[in-house]
Amino acid sequence: MNISIIESRLKKFGSSTKQQEKHALREIAQEIALSGLARTDFFKHVAFIGGSCLRIVYGLKRFSEDLDFWTINPIPDFEWEHYLRVVEEEFRAYAFHMSIQDQESVSSRKRALLKQAEIKKLLILTHARKFTQDETLQIKFEIDTNPPLGSGVELKNLDFPYPFAFTTLDQQSLFSSKILALFDQKKEKGRHWFDFLWYISQKWPVNYQLLSQARMHEVDLALLQSELAELIQSRNWSALKADIKPFITPEEQETVDLWSPQFFLGHLEALVEYLQPKSISLANLIAEMKGKQLYKQIEQAIVSGAQVNDDTRGGHRPLQMALAKGYSDVAELLIEQGADPNFRDRSGLTPLQTAVNHGHFDLARLLIQKGAIFDRNAPNLAFDQHQLYRFLMIT
Repeated sequence: MNISIIESRLKKFGSSTKQQEKHALREIAQEIALSGLARTDFFKHVAFIGGSCLRIVYGLKRFSEDLDFWTINPIPDFEWEHYLRVVEEEFRAYAFHMSIQDQESVSSRKRALLKQAEIKKLLILTHARKFTQDETLQIKFEIDTNPPLGSGVELKNLDFPYPFAFTTLDQQSLFSSKILALFDQKKEKGRHWFDFLWYISQKWPVNYQLLSQARMHEVDLALLQSELAELIQSRNWSALKADIKPFITPEEQETVDLWSPQFFLGHLEALVEYLQPKSISLANLIAEMKGKQLYKQIEQAIVSGAQVNDDTRGGHRPLQMALAKGYSDVAELLIEQGADPNFRDRSGLTPLQTAVNHGHFDLARLLIQKGAIFDRNAPNLAFDQHQLYRFLMIT
């Protein structure tokens, strides 16, 4: 029986209160709704987003009321009716009775918040066994039919109530869509800030292109930090704490009790720290890669700001490593990009000595042209005498 499937699913939530059980049943209903939508072409055109997406797909530790979506491309004439008929059939199979109301008829306040590009429906569900006629579950479906450009999508899978696939925004676009929700003062919710902290804890990237399109100005990390800091300092944290409380466990509430401007500014610093572009180690690239791709990687890394004289391999610099490994093209690139021709590695060798000892005589001459000091009597037997003789004979 499908009702027994619902009962089995409910037990996995381990709900200890009626409120938690109701949240769990709503989440089960959300998953059933998604499975119904997946039986249509819905997810060819639409991506799942928002807190419910984080909860269902990634295990976010809070419940969510709504199912939020973005069209992958603008669909100004989108219609819910066909899709909701299929969802209704899906609910009926699991002993749910479903009625649909336009969002506008439910609350004048919510009606005032509607954007022209958004279409909202409210599902009112009554489960045959768990609730009386006076107890209902409400799930709001909201779709933005003209979202900002620049988002990416990916395919995800669920196995309840049966295996099915659906489309979501990719991680960096999900994070950016949540940041946009933070800036929407008409939808100011503690739930958004709870999710914001979760994104930071997971160290998800940010889609700057999406933010720039939505905010209608170029957004980079410095500007994002500035705008978020200003936003954090202007919020009513008491109200935001009250908003999130019904959707989390007592354990999570302990962290929410700490919310303050200072608390979030600290997490903002953590966000900026992990989003800062990390310096690429050319020495590590040379140690770990080879072939034609290595030259391209080194070239791209230098363009991105990688240092040709980095010491990340314990005193062995990229130039000496390239020479020792026989990567002549990479070594020449490093020399032309200003690698120090006289640096001694931890073995006491200079690039010139390494070049001569490995028979890279053309590169040795290039190093001398770039200022390498040639001392044939260098101490510690730095030169291979046989190779040095060959070099002197042809130079």
